[in-house]
Amino acid sequence: MIRNTREAISNALAHAYLGATNTANFADYGCRIDRSSGNASYIMANAVQMAKIRAAVNSQPDKIAAWLNLCYGPDVQAMNKASKQAYIAATVTKEAFNGHHNPKVAGRLQTIAWLAVEDYRIGVLMQKELPVASYLEALGYSGSQWARDYEPRRREALMVLNGYDSSGVGNVSIVVREICKSEEES
Repeated sequence: MIRNTREAISNALAHAYLGATNTANFADYGCRIDRSSGNASYIMANAVQMAKIRAAVNSQPDKIAAWLNLCYGPDVQAMNKASKQAYIAATVTKEAFNGHHNPKVAGRLQTIAWLAVEDYRIGVLMQKELPVASYLEALGYSGSQWARDYEPRRREALMVLNGYDSSGVGNVSIVVREICKSEEES
């Protein structure tokens, strides 16, 4: 049973990873483990639900699909976390910090975007924030310089990520509601 959209996305992406994205083989494997013909239809129905949710995630614009996969997908090296994070940080940099900056400032803004991606992800998954000290260390700044020059930029990056998350989860929630409605009717 699906409790909320974020959990459904996470479960669907983990299901894909565990099933090597081959739903039929994963369902067959699940049926063999269970050895119960009564549960085979449940396993197949669950696999179909997960496939629908993954399809909804992957039908989002690239930046939003990448965000959902990074934030809610399994945290394993095989899932190309670093390349996904770099892609998302680059899109955040373009959206939040559009303008002409000298190379030094542009590098700092890219660092802020990279850390903001991890910061927002930690917030979603653990309801915590990345310590400001992480930003200060990465930028080589003191607290007063940070507050004046780059804290507003961090907030801008986090607002862009909030938009990605809200849009993606909102769009996928339509599919999740349809699944829940069909579960209630059966």
